[in-house]
Amino acid sequence: MRSVTEDFTPSPARPEKSKYRRGPIAVIVLLLAAVAAVLFLTLGDATLVFYEVDEVVEQREELVDKEANTKFDDLKDKDIDNDGDTDDSDEYLHKKLGTVAKKDESV
Repeated sequence: MRSVTEDFTPSPARPEKSKYRRGPIAVIVLLLAAVAAVLFLTLGDATLVFYEVDEVVEQREELVDKEANTKFDDLKDKDIDNDGDTDDSDEYLHKKLGTVAKKDESV
């Protein structure tokens, strides 16, 4: 308890606390910096390549012709139906697609 003889001058006030907390702001800034770094690294190596439509069609036709004229046993990827194994259905599809490609050639 204070006595009557004590000094009643006000003591210095505490500094006001900031309305904003620094922790969440720091986390957001770090996340934005990480996202920017990832985008910079990923998109820095990306290139845009545009082909003329005629070039792409010619390349596609050459690829289809090569695969159609290749024997099934000589194919690199024999899993034509992408079911995870190579079986009679893949050989059937190869023969069928080869027939369709040859018919397209004649049209």
